Amino acid sequence: MPTFLMVKQNSFTDWLFGSAWGINEGNSYPYLIWQTVPGTHNIPAPFNQNYMLDIEYNLYPTVQIGTQTWMAANLKTSKFNDGSFITNVPDAPTWASLSTPAYCWYDNDILANKTDYGALYNYYVVQSGNICPTGWHVPDNTEFDLLLTTIGGAATASSELRDTSNVFWLNGNPGVTNSTGFSARGSGSRWYFDGSYILKGTLCRIHSSTIFDTSNNYYYLVTDESDAVTTETQDMKMGATIRCIKD
Repeated sequence: MPTFLMVKQNSFTDWLFGSAWGINEGNSYPYLIWQTVPGTHNIPAPFNQNYMLDIEYNLYPTVQIGTQTWMAANLKTSKFNDGSFITNVPDAPTWASLSTPAYCWYDNDILANKTDYGALYNYYVVQSGNICPTGWHVPDNTEFDLLLTTIGGAATASSELRDTSNVFWLNGNPGVTNSTGFSARGSGSRWYFDGSYILKGTLCRIHSSTIFDTSNNYYYLVTDESDAVTTETQDMKMGATIRCIKD
């Protein structure tokens, strides 16, 4: 098993290095950094961060903010949590015409985007109800609003939620603290009307599970061009990121 999947209780008691680790999708575990120096790769060093796995064994940091536990990275799975595949749609006109679950990578470039930014999904993926790992779900407006209230309100929340690295934000990332550990990155989005990719490096558009009407749902927007986190309604065909929250 790759060392990045070696996640378990933060204790070395009764570790059976030659047997299965019993890692369960959706569970949070303290993560152990494994030494890369030759001859010491079996010596774990504790790192103070919880992690969880999705159905494909993608690894995500998690963070507690107030009473809520959030994924601290964008979802990147290509499968629902029952193991069935989500349709990958690189073609722009096809994306704009869909009313079924689909995902994509920004600019159709998995290598440049999967690890750092995650995937972009339409709302029909959210609507399925089984995109997040077992024990997690896509947050609704009430849960997003509680997050913003917990950190002092939407008007000043952006700097508390953004990743501090300028690599992921193109406008200098002014005032950023990422005090929550939420680590939002400028993952961009995909237009519903023509399937074009937009605003990578300046916007993180996150799906809410709350619908506005039969064609539109809510999104929460984090940008380095404003201190505020804003809410908008857009067509369900919009490609946006997903952040799961623990049940």
